Amino acid sequence: MVPATADPEPAIDQPKFLNKDALRYPQTAIQALVNESKRLFEGPTYKIVAHALNLHRTDIASGIKPKKLIRSSTEVIDIDIDELYYTKVKSIYSSIIEFGTTTLTLFSLSPAKVEAINKLKLANRHVVQAIKDARELRDNVNRYMFSENEHIQKEYNNLRKKVVRVLREIHLTRVDTHPASHLKSLEKLKEKIRRSDVLVDGTLDELIRNQLITSEMATSLANDSNYVTGICNDLINATELLYIKSDTLLAGFQSEDSME
Repeated sequence: MVPATADPEPAIDQPKFLNKDALRYPQTAIQALVNESKRLFEGPTYKIVAHALNLHRTDIASGIKPKKLIRSSTEVIDIDIDELYYTKVKSIYSSIIEFGTTTLTLFSLSPAKVEAINKLKLANRHVVQAIKDARELRDNVNRYMFSENEHIQKEYNNLRKKVVRVLREIHLTRVDTHPASHLKSLEKLKEKIRRSDVLVDGTLDELIRNQLITSEMATSLANDSNYVTGICNDLINATELLYIKSDTLLAGFQSEDSME
């Protein structure tokens, strides 16, 4: 008899920047929080959101127009969001929150600096919420992007297109040496996405009134349009905090090194 061997548990990622040395001074602690938060955002978060909508990150970073990109992105990408969240996100997120709390406990900080640390925590909460919404969205994306009903297929491709535009602008913001130049573009995107929700712009009413989709499709589309709005808002808010406002968050910490 050959004894059965259990499959090894997937390795759980550990923080790269959050360590005791970083806690020697408040400025090094806040820098470590920024670096770890960006690592979480640029790695597993970006991958999960993109792949949940069957989008390749290389295509998003390319110059392919969103409409053409969506037309060519017709294969389901194999991804286990729950496993990725457990192995790549959950532990890092918990460590960031704990490290931020430890920093607040160790140092006597001004209210502005306390707010800066809390904003970094908030950025990571946006990140996690975007992942959770992407997980909720995935099954219906896989179902309806191949639907024989051309109307529901079109609407789900429109949802994917919205996320492409946001992820592309986020990529451009991350790689730009002057990320603040993208603030207006990100804010415009956020407003455009809000106005294009199917419950707001009349799309859903028209589809139902003309009996172009079933009631089940309508319910799914209404919910998923809301998820997409949430994903885009959360990703944009996190981007603004981590890449555009991070210099402001770090400002003034150089003189703050007194321990309680």
